[in-house]
Amino acid sequence: MMSVNETNQTSYAVTGLTVSRYPQCFEDPGNIMSYEARKLNTKILQCGLMPSLFFVGAPTNILSMIVFYRQGLRDRMNLCLFCLAFVDLMYVTAVLGTVSYCFIAVFLPEEEHFWKQTLMKNFLNFVYGFGYSSGWLTMIIATDRCVCILFPMKSATVISTKTMTILLASSILLINILCGVYIIKETVVSTKDDVTGRRVVMLSTTALFLSTDMFSIIENIVLSLISIFCFSVVVLTTSLTIMGLRSAMAWRQSTSSLSPLCSGSSYLKGQTVLMRMLVVVSFIYILCTAPNVALSLARFSDPAFRSDGPNCNVFTATHLFGFLTVMINSSINFFVYLTMSSRFRQELKTFLLGGNISMRSTAVSASKPIR
Repeated sequence: MMSVNETNQTSYAVTGLTVSRYPQCFEDPGNIMSYEARKLNTKILQCGLMPSLFFVGAPTNILSMIVFYRQGLRDRMNLCLFCLAFVDLMYVTAVLGTVSYCFIAVFLPEEEHFWKQTLMKNFLNFVYGFGYSSGWLTMIIATDRCVCILFPMKSATVISTKTMTILLASSILLINILCGVYIIKETVVSTKDDVTGRRVVMLSTTALFLSTDMFSIIENIVLSLISIFCFSVVVLTTSLTIMGLRSAMAWRQSTSSLSPLCSGSSYLKGQTVLMRMLVVVSFIYILCTAPNVALSLARFSDPAFRSDGPNCNVFTATHLFGFLTVMINSSINFFVYLTMSSRFRQELKTFLLGGNISMRSTAVSASKPIR
């Protein structure tokens, strides 16, 4: 992901009490996309699709958290999926906070640009922090399942639930600290236009950010590399998991005639269903993250591909689409669990019907997988 910064401190036009900034690149005749098309694209995504996805992602992630909590967080995978649902909930909430200027503009249209920049300034670090955290947790889950399928006899002792808890918490904290660079980067500035006498509001890069190269390195290199690294690991581990599943299924079929009792083991069946479900989760992540990885590579390979470059309209539109795909990824896992896991469906049904947390959920063992 990459911030969509339309700030241009020397080229703007004032309307009402706020500033409507039209950077020179927006009207550049060399632009593949016109300014009006970019503006329409922004409205559709930020004021239509993204808020709609929040009302899908927020309740479903809350339900997912409740179900995994009821199933027992002492189980390593339940813990991971609980944390993933929490991070995804925070992501869709942060995005809603960023685009809520659309709702404010209904009542205060002249203040739309002021609130747009103010909310971006205050929520962007959370959007990136939880967005990157979601990818990191998906990578941990994919790696854990890959180890389980490749080394089934040793997987239970590779990492304990306590160690996994520390790993998850420290990862989320560290990534959000790195994304704190967006808190430092810009500030909201209000000035008076000398020509019209009206108030002008804009985002301005802070002197602290400009004076320290490390902040720029974190934003443009470190965070992009984290995204590419997570994507690459998920692709690799998911591929290995699929191959391992095929081998395990072939082995089970070959032994079914010799040992029917073994082939009918509920544990093996449960593990197979769990693996398939998590492979689907990883596959959805790959599809939704691929556009952002492509954008990261484009930024590295083409220095002109930037928010104030000759194709800034395309830059803005494509990066907003990248935010949308991450929101889709953060909103859809619940439906995968519901479709593929009978235990998830049963636990959800019990909760919705007012059932209490069972005693077994406080001590879920590896012999009772999600299935």
